[in-house]
Amino acid sequence: NPRVSPELQNELDRLTPPNVTATPSAAAGKEGQGLTLNAMIGQVNGRPIYASDVLDPLKAQFTAMGQQMSLGEFRSMAGKILAERLYQIIFDALFLAEAERRLTEQQRFQLKVMMHLNRQELIRKYGAGSEPAANEEMIKKTGRDMETTLESIRQTILVKRYQEEVIYPKIAVSKRDIERFYNRPQIYAKYNPKPGRKVRRIMVSSKDHADKVDEMFAEGKSFIEIAKSEYNRYNRDSGGKMTLLDENKKETDILVADTKLFEQDVLNEALAKLKPGEHSPRLEVTTQFGKLYMWILLEEVIQSERKSLPEVQLEIELQIRALQYTMIEQRYRKKLFEEAGYVVDGSTQNPMEEMADSLGKIAIGLYHKGQ
Repeated sequence: NPRVSPELQNELDRLTPPNVTATPSAAAGKEGQGLTLNAMIGQVNGRPIYASDVLDPLKAQFTAMGQQMSLGEFRSMAGKILAERLYQIIFDALFLAEAERRLTEQQRFQLKVMMHLNRQELIRKYGAGSEPAANEEMIKKTGRDMETTLESIRQTILVKRYQEEVIYPKIAVSKRDIERFYNRPQIYAKYNPKPGRKVRRIMVSSKDHADKVDEMFAEGKSFIEIAKSEYNRYNRDSGGKMTLLDENKKETDILVADTKLFEQDVLNEALAKLKPGEHSPRLEVTTQFGKLYMWILLEEVIQSERKSLPEVQLEIELQIRALQYTMIEQRYRKKLFEEAGYVVDGSTQNPMEEMADSLGKIAIGLYHKGQ
C-alpha cells in the first residue's frame, strides 16, 4: 500500500464509530437444537437477525452443495460462506447506523424529500399513478416490492453521502506519491516492458540427420517445415517454437529479448547476431546427453509500448486513491466491529462466530443429503 501521511493517519484515528451492540441470541448457544429458518440467531443495534435473513439467498447454492459434498466438506464450505454473508449483514447494519447518525436535521429533511420523489417516480414508472398497481408490477418485473426498492435507494444515498463527507476528504495523493509508485520495480516494468522476441529451434542428435537438415535448407524448405519433420527432436508439433512460463505461470512464446535462453553461450551468441527472419547455420553443442546439432530462427522481434510517467499519471493517481480508500475503509471496519463487541485478535469469544455456528447447524439440517 502507498505510504500514508501523518496528517491522514491522524484524521483516520479520529474516526469515531457509533455506540452499537451485536449479540447472539440466547438460543444460539444450545447446539442449534430446535433452531429453524424462523429462529432469531442474534441482534445488531437491537434489531433481530433471523436465520432466514442469512440462509434464504443461499438456498439454491446450499441445496446443490448438499447433494454433492460429504458432511465434512459441506460443513467447511458452508461455514465460510455463512461467515462472509453474516459479516456483510452486520457490517451493513453498523455502517448504515453510523451514516444515519451523522446526518444533520437539514440532511434528514433532504433525505425525506429525496425518498418522496423516488417513491413518486416509481409509482409513475410502474403504476401510472397507482401505488398498489406499481407495487404489483415491480414484483413481477424486478422481484422486489416498492418498500424493499426504496430502502435500497435510501441505503445507497446514505452510503454515498458518508463516503463523500468522511472518507473521500481523507484521501490525499501528492506528486511525490505518484513518482514513488511509478518507480516501484514491478510497476515500472509494467509500464516499460522489455522488447520480446519469438524464437524457434531445430535439434537433432546425429550427424547424418544434421546433414539431412542442411540438405532440406539447400532445397529451399522453410525453417518451420523442417522443424516439423521427422528429424527434429524439439517441439516438432509446433514447428520448434520456444516457450517459457510468464509471471502468471502461463506459457508464452514471447520471450524477453535480453534473457539468456540457452545454457550454452555459443547458442546465445548466435541468436544475438540474427536479424528478424534469419536463422543460424548448424551449431554443435555438447550436453549431458552427448553431442547435439542445432539451428536457431529469430522469427520476430516485438517492440513493446512504453509509457512515461506523464502518460500514466492520472491512472496511477486513481490506483493510489483506490488503495487509500480500501485502507481507510478496512481500518474503519475494524474499529466499527470492535466497538460492536467483535474482538478480531481472537483473545475473546466472538459473538459472530456463535451466530455462524448456529447457522451452520441449521444449514446442515436443511440442505445436506445425509440429514
